[in-house]
Amino acid sequence: MKLVSRLTTTQGRAALVWNGPEGTRLYSMYQSTSSEPFNWVLIGTTTKQRFNVDKLEPGAFYWFAVSATGAAGESSLSEPARVMAAA
Repeated sequence: MKLVSRLTTTQGRAALVWNGPEGTRLYSMYQSTSSEPFNWVLIGTTTKQRFNVDKLEPGAFYWFAVSATGAAGESSLSEPARVMAAA
């Protein structure tokens, strides 16, 4: 899965989108405030291929990753996406 951010004008928001595999029932979104090492924390789940994260520090960078859950269980995490919260 390729996780990318979308432009948003909502202050303190990171808007994320991705293309998930067929048969996915649930996506889990993870966030880390550092990259060395990553400290992944589950911040939410969705059935859609988009997720908004609000109440972030405007202009600060965060790292996000997503996993997909289907009949075979949960996938490994996507490649991390570095995103700046909207200022």
